[in-house]
Amino acid sequence: MGQSGAPPPCRGLIRRARSRPIADKLLALLCEAQGAHLPASDIGKAITYALNQWDKFAVCLEDGALELDTNLVENLIRPAKLGLKNYLFFGSLEAGSNHALIYTLLANCRIHDLDPEGYLVEVITRLPVDATPEQAAALTPLRIAAERRAAAGSSEAALSQADHPVRRQRS
Repeated sequence: MGQSGAPPPCRGLIRRARSRPIADKLLALLCEAQGAHLPASDIGKAITYALNQWDKFAVCLEDGALELDTNLVENLIRPAKLGLKNYLFFGSLEAGSNHALIYTLLANCRIHDLDPEGYLVEVITRLPVDATPEQAAALTPLRIAAERRAAAGSSEAALSQADHPVRRQRS
């Protein structure tokens, strides 16, 4: 689900119904205006740029999983940006890279509704000392959140089957 709370298929449907007709009109206006302006003029360059990027833009109109803006990412990186002056002197390039990695993990925890401290405890507990890249990749916030959703779904299904009187009588 995106920022709107609607699932991606729903967002894609709404975009195709509402935004696609507006985008089609804009494309027609750009094509018409292209012939009225010299390609080397500022407006000509802007129109050419827009037309060259159109296919990439149009993907957002079809795929509801894509966000139309970067607000989510901007809000996630704001704490790092605010502390930028404090982070100028890490002591080494490796320390800066490690800090960026930790910020990325914590931001991904927030995206997937995981408690960052709980996530780090789980990863440290589950990750072997001599872990391979594949083992580490299996413990990303995305994958752990998916594991938890799957576990919650299977336990809910088991509870509903055990509590359902008709199903209990048939067994």
